[in-house]
Amino acid sequence: MNIEVTCAYPDSLIWANVEKNSRSCSNWLKTVPAHDGHAVIVGGGPSLTDKMQLIKNRVSLGQTVFALNGAGPFLNKHDIIPDYQVFLDCLPTMTERIGEAKNYLIGSQCDPVMLTAVPNPILWHTAIEHMEDHLPEDRKSSDSYCLVGGGGATVGLSTLALVYALGYRKIHLFGYDSSAKNGNGHAYEVPSEIPGVQEYIGGVPIGYVDVELNGKHFQSTLSMTRQAELFPEVCQALHLRGCAVTVDVHEDSMMAEVLHMMNATQPMAA
Repeated sequence: MNIEVTCAYPDSLIWANVEKNSRSCSNWLKTVPAHDGHAVIVGGGPSLTDKMQLIKNRVSLGQTVFALNGAGPFLNKHDIIPDYQVFLDCLPTMTERIGEAKNYLIGSQCDPVMLTAVPNPILWHTAIEHMEDHLPEDRKSSDSYCLVGGGGATVGLSTLALVYALGYRKIHLFGYDSSAKNGNGHAYEVPSEIPGVQEYIGGVPIGYVDVELNGKHFQSTLSMTRQAELFPEVCQALHLRGCAVTVDVHEDSMMAEVLHMMNATQPMAA
């Protein structure tokens, strides 16, 4: 795969959101020293439905759950209140995907309406080029904060870097299929999407594409294909920094094929 992905939103919108949110929200994410906790990151891929018992087992062990976008309300329907719900997309309609969570991590590039839609939001900044140029000078000089790097492309990849910044070195991924199953890209119905047909990126309908990998064909979107392509690089970077990562997805998903290609070189996290 060799996918070139450009941002679906104009720079002017992103920087306007960053500047407004950075001034209106004083609760910025700060780094945490490494610890023994486990981070359970839950994406919305089709396999999520079949993996709920595994997630509940980890919840029962006191592990920390990070729900991405609409995975939050889905977990709520299965009697799980995630410790964090994470957002990064600029669309104001992301408010439709807010569920019950103990904390909310709102990317600074999100629409400002997100900060008023959740209680006590925590603002986090991605390490994209020129980000610091748009942060208030008084905050940069008077308080500690972090730019979350190493993710790119999707909230799923960015959250890998996010949990690292929060001190987690044992990371467990669910719902990271990166491809559709039976015409559905998610385990649940997503507001503003047409199941089995297309997704919306930046408010623009983008159809599923056929992706060939190792002679196998997958239905995916450009962003999810890019996630699968970048995953080995991000995972290796985490491994070199002392992290262990596990991934539970459908065996016929594109991410499963990527994992086979990686030949299980990543250490398992208990």
